Amino acid sequence: MTSSVLGSISLTISTILYSFWLMPQIVHNKRHNALGDMSFLMHAILVFGCLMDLYYALSLRMPLPYLWVSTLSLTLIIVQHIQWYKQPLDKNTYSTFWLLTGIATALVTLALVNWYYDLTPDSINVTTGWLANLSFLFYPIPQILKQSRAQCATSISLYFIYLGLVLDLTDLISAIALSWEKPSLFGPLALIGCHCVLLVQHYRYQPKQEIIYEKSTHYC
Repeated sequence: MTSSVLGSISLTISTILYSFWLMPQIVHNKRHNALGDMSFLMHAILVFGCLMDLYYALSLRMPLPYLWVSTLSLTLIIVQHIQWYKQPLDKNTYSTFWLLTGIATALVTLALVNWYYDLTPDSINVTTGWLANLSFLFYPIPQILKQSRAQCATSISLYFIYLGLVLDLTDLISAIALSWEKPSLFGPLALIGCHCVLLVQHYRYQPKQEIIYEKSTHYC
């Protein structure tokens, strides 16, 4: 098997997995009412990243598989956003929630208008792609810090973490096999580190989590 074939296979697998990568977390949120311990900043970064990714995909007329993943990812993060709406929020988080909702609505509208009328220059369109990549690169950090302070990691689905690690590895394999630029190598490596920290926190704080979930470890 040549490196290009391996890279193409890895890329296809990651495209499929990215189509539902947020689903385990959404199910976990609903099943265990887990948003109370989730970092809203992490959620906000994911929303922003999905918005920028959709803007980038529409503005540069990216291939249909890319647009499919961008659209579905935004749809799933909107589902989680609705879950936050149903959650009791403190005053600051409530205000931030509605600010984020307004920004999201405006950006989706602008992305659709720009897709039709081609208003923004390519330099701005490419910048939105970089912003999306930075968002997806750093989104776990607020959650890692919050879990470290609370000594509890019940809010993040274990399946979500493992799926993230699989995606990191497929992205890394694609980058190496297809000879992508160095930033494409750095991103997966950094995310592997973040997801490994989340995994370590999950098992490190497990005794406390078993108490929270009535001594059951089947809460992923």
